Parts: sequence; structure tokens; C-alpha cells
Amino acid sequence: MQISDMEPEVFKSMLHFIYTDTLPKMDDEETMLGTAEGLVAAADRYKLEGLKTICEEMLCRRVDLSTVETSLVLAEKHRCLALKAKCMEFSSTLY
Repeated sequence: MQISDMEPEVFKSMLHFIYTDTLPKMDDEETMLGTAEGLVAAADRYKLEGLKTICEEMLCRRVDLSTVETSLVLAEKHRCLALKAKCMEFSSTLY
């Protein structure tokens, strides 16, 4: 079976979580955010609620002007209620 709709780093991180119940260490913020976004989708797809919760919490801590739009779309698509609430809270402070 070939998985073609997931980045290799996301897949490796998901496997790391499955075997260790932890996320691998990520060196920079941008890589971490991109991987966390991919992991939310993967966790939703493969029903890994613990992984989804961890990544959702990571993304909630990093909601800002540059991430709020993509985070809200991600939250809607993958039913991340806490992330959606954080995005809505952040958006309400802009006006």
C-alpha cells in the first residue's frame, strides 16, 4: 500500500507517535507548525485522538495574524473545536 497524500515527515512523525506516544523533536517553529497541521489531518484520518489533541494544542498556542485563517480552515475540516474557538477568539480581538 502506498500513501501518496501525506508528506513523508508527517508520516514519520505519526509513526513515531504510534510507537512512543510522543512527538519527535522538531528544530524550528515553521517545520513544527507545518508538521502539526499535517498531523491533525493524519490523526483525524486514522482516528488517533491523542495525537490530534496534542497537535491541536500546539496550534492553539501559535494562533496569530499569519496563522489564523489556515488554522480556522483546518479546525473546521477536522473538527478541532478548541482550535476553532481559539481562532474565533483571536479574530474577535482584531475588530
